[in-house]
Amino acid sequence: MKRSIIVQGNILEFVSPGIIYESITVLSHPGGLDITPLGILPAGQVLIARLYPATQLAKKANSYYEACISFTQDPAIFYSIVEGDQRIELQPATSLHTPCVKTKGPRIESVIVRRKRWIEDGYIIYMKPVHVHVEKDIIAPYSRLLGCTVELLIAYTRVRHWSKGLGRDCDKARENYALLKNAAKCIERVSLGKNSERVLARILQRATQSLVTGSCYLP
Repeated sequence: MKRSIIVQGNILEFVSPGIIYESITVLSHPGGLDITPLGILPAGQVLIARLYPATQLAKKANSYYEACISFTQDPAIFYSIVEGDQRIELQPATSLHTPCVKTKGPRIESVIVRRKRWIEDGYIIYMKPVHVHVEKDIIAPYSRLLGCTVELLIAYTRVRHWSKGLGRDCDKARENYALLKNAAKCIERVSLGKNSERVLARILQRATQSLVTGSCYLP
């Protein structure tokens, strides 16, 4: 069973502010459509997306006027978009002229209300939701925060394991410390909350201490 919501205020109950979610978004401009993976950041009553410098999206930033955001957990759709597969199936929107990618998961029809220059020739676009489609059993939007957090915790436990005890192996401990730092950078990119910063700092400190205690640390 599906339900359709005309947005009134901040009704996006399935996302959290300060976390970037992965989407497949259809952007409309006077010359046609662009379908692209796009990180979406909820911020009050708008959704924010970064269009990176030296991309076709950034070059067209000032001409985009509508967006249909599809939150999907189907990896095949992301692969198809990145590989330039033109067989992506679209479906009509309810409140926009811009169609939406046909997939399971919440869809948010939005109008672009603001554009701001970002680093170099990049842009930030601000999208105001006008129509939200959700299913009875909501498929939660995917954020790399989850995957990167799991990878960070796995690497952390391995650093502690390999840097102490009879089976101590400093090469493996340092290898997992590098993986831990990469996961921490990923979390920093997709989570803008202060709580994440504090947790990351604590885990990095403890992992470093494990290496030092086990005489595995290299500056």
